[in-house]
Amino acid sequence: SLNCLFQVESGVNTYIDDKLLRYLGDSLEWVNFSVDEKDVVYQGLDFEGVNTLYPNQITSFKKLILAWIVLFENANQTFDLNRFNQTQTFDKSTVLTQLYQLVEFCQIVENNPNKCLVHIGL
Repeated sequence: SLNCLFQVESGVNTYIDDKLLRYLGDSLEWVNFSVDEKDVVYQGLDFEGVNTLYPNQITSFKKLILAWIVLFENANQTFDLNRFNQTQTFDKSTVLTQLYQLVEFCQIVENNPNKCLVHIGL
């Protein structure tokens, strides 16, 4: 499957399964992302584009990820998600590892006003 890149600085990145992100896409609409410049802000993730989360935007994203972690901690070791009548199977350990990495990246941005989290879509 295809993966989306999240990067907090050069060489410090993680990949999230695009299918998982798309499943979670509805809740991502509740987060403000920036495109190119800090003053161009919109709600939701552009799956094909570049999205940036600055320190003033990162906390809402982190809270959403933490909620996903709580949700997926209750899943079976392998679990299915259904979106638009297409079922995808995911591995719980892989999903949680990726989400915990994103939380770490969010904390780096929260603690460093000169950093941001960049999502590079497909």
